[in-house]
Amino acid sequence: MALLAEAGVEASVLDVAHLGAGTPLAEGARRVPVRVRSCDLDRARALVAAGLADSAGIDWETLDVGPRADALPLRAPGRMPLPARIAFVVTALVALTGLVAGVIALFL
Repeated sequence: MALLAEAGVEASVLDVAHLGAGTPLAEGARRVPVRVRSCDLDRARALVAAGLADSAGIDWETLDVGPRADALPLRAPGRMPLPARIAFVVTALVALTGLVAGVIALFL
Protein backbone atom coordinates (compact mmCIF):
# COMPACT_ATOMS: atom_id res chain seq x y z
CA MET A 1 0.00 0.00 0.00
CA ALA A 2 2.76 2.43 0.91
CA LEU A 3 4.50 1.65 -2.36
CA LEU A 4 1.39 2.56 -4.33
CA ALA A 5 0.58 5.60 -2.18
CA GLU A 6 4.10 7.02 -2.63
CA ALA A 7 3.63 6.75 -6.40
CA GLY A 8 0.27 8.52 -6.20
CA VAL A 9 -1.86 5.46 -6.96
CA GLU A 10 -5.03 5.37 -4.89
CA ALA A 11 -5.56 1.84 -3.54
CA SER A 12 -7.39 -0.03 -0.81
CA VAL A 13 -6.85 -3.48 0.66
CA LEU A 14 -9.68 -6.00 0.48
CA ASP A 15 -9.48 -8.21 3.55
CA VAL A 16 -11.61 -11.06 2.23
CA ALA A 17 -9.18 -13.77 3.26
CA HIS A 18 -10.09 -13.35 6.94
CA LEU A 19 -13.71 -12.18 6.71
CA GLY A 20 -13.17 -10.25 9.94
CA ALA A 21 -13.03 -13.47 11.97
CA GLY A 22 -9.27 -13.58 12.42
CA THR A 23 -9.01 -17.03 10.87
CA PRO A 24 -7.73 -17.26 7.30
CA LEU A 25 -9.90 -19.30 4.96
CA ALA A 26 -6.93 -20.22 2.76
CA GLU A 27 -4.11 -21.53 4.92
CA GLY A 28 -0.75 -20.21 3.81
CA ALA A 29 -2.26 -17.73 1.37
CA ARG A 30 0.31 -15.07 0.56
CA ARG A 31 -1.81 -12.83 -1.65
CA VAL A 32 -3.63 -9.75 -0.46
CA PRO A 33 -6.35 -8.43 -2.76
CA VAL A 34 -5.90 -4.73 -3.53
CA ARG A 35 -8.41 -2.49 -5.32
CA VAL A 36 -7.12 0.21 -7.67
CA ARG A 37 -8.79 2.29 -10.36
CA SER A 38 -8.87 0.61 -13.75
CA CYS A 39 -6.89 3.50 -15.26
CA ASP A 40 -4.09 2.83 -12.70
CA LEU A 41 -4.09 -0.97 -13.00
CA ASP A 42 -1.10 -1.41 -15.32
CA ARG A 43 0.95 1.14 -13.38
CA ALA A 44 0.03 -0.49 -10.04
CA ARG A 45 1.02 -3.93 -11.33
CA ALA A 46 4.36 -2.58 -12.54
CA LEU A 47 5.00 -0.86 -9.20
CA VAL A 48 4.20 -4.01 -7.22
CA ALA A 49 6.37 -6.16 -9.51
CA ALA A 50 9.26 -3.70 -9.11
CA GLY A 51 8.75 -3.67 -5.34
CA LEU A 52 8.83 -7.48 -5.20
CA ALA A 53 12.00 -7.54 -7.29
CA ASP A 54 13.65 -4.99 -4.99
CA SER A 55 12.72 -6.93 -1.85
CA ALA A 56 13.92 -10.28 -3.23
CA GLY A 57 17.53 -9.49 -2.31
CA ILE A 58 16.79 -8.57 1.32
CA ASP A 59 17.98 -11.04 3.94
CA TRP A 60 14.95 -10.82 6.22
CA GLU A 61 16.59 -12.99 8.89
CA THR A 62 19.33 -10.43 9.56
CA LEU A 63 17.25 -7.29 9.11
CA ASP A 64 17.00 -5.23 12.31
CA VAL A 65 13.59 -3.58 12.41
CA GLY A 66 14.08 -2.07 15.87
CA PRO A 67 12.06 -2.60 19.03
CA ARG A 68 8.44 -3.62 18.93
CA ALA A 69 5.88 -0.85 19.24
CA ASP A 70 3.66 -2.89 21.58
CA ALA A 71 4.03 -5.16 24.56
CA LEU A 72 1.65 -7.85 23.35
CA PRO A 73 2.90 -11.42 23.65
CA LEU A 74 3.98 -13.08 20.43
CA ARG A 75 1.71 -15.90 19.40
CA ALA A 76 2.27 -18.23 16.52
CA PRO A 77 -0.73 -18.71 14.25
CA GLY A 78 -2.52 -21.84 15.24
CA ARG A 79 -5.86 -23.15 16.30
CA MET A 80 -8.75 -20.93 17.27
CA PRO A 81 -9.08 -20.28 21.02
CA LEU A 82 -11.49 -22.58 22.87
CA PRO A 83 -14.26 -19.94 23.31
CA ALA A 84 -14.18 -19.22 19.58
CA ARG A 85 -14.42 -22.92 18.75
CA ILE A 86 -17.37 -23.34 21.14
CA ALA A 87 -19.11 -20.32 19.60
CA PHE A 88 -18.53 -21.77 16.12
CA VAL A 89 -20.02 -25.15 17.10
CA VAL A 90 -23.05 -23.52 18.74
CA THR A 91 -23.61 -21.29 15.70
CA ALA A 92 -23.28 -24.26 13.35
CA LEU A 93 -25.78 -26.28 15.41
CA VAL A 94 -28.29 -23.41 15.44
CA ALA A 95 -27.92 -22.98 11.67
CA LEU A 96 -28.29 -26.73 11.10
CA THR A 97 -31.37 -26.84 13.33
CA GLY A 98 -32.92 -23.98 11.36
CA LEU A 99 -32.11 -25.72 8.09
CA VAL A 100 -33.66 -29.00 9.23
CA ALA A 101 -36.75 -27.18 10.55
CA GLY A 102 -37.09 -25.38 7.21
CA VAL A 103 -36.86 -28.62 5.25
CA ILE A 104 -39.41 -30.31 7.53
CA ALA A 105 -41.76 -27.31 7.14
CA LEU A 106 -41.55 -27.66 3.36
CA PHE A 107 -42.75 -31.25 3.43
CA LEU A 108 -45.53 -30.86 6.01
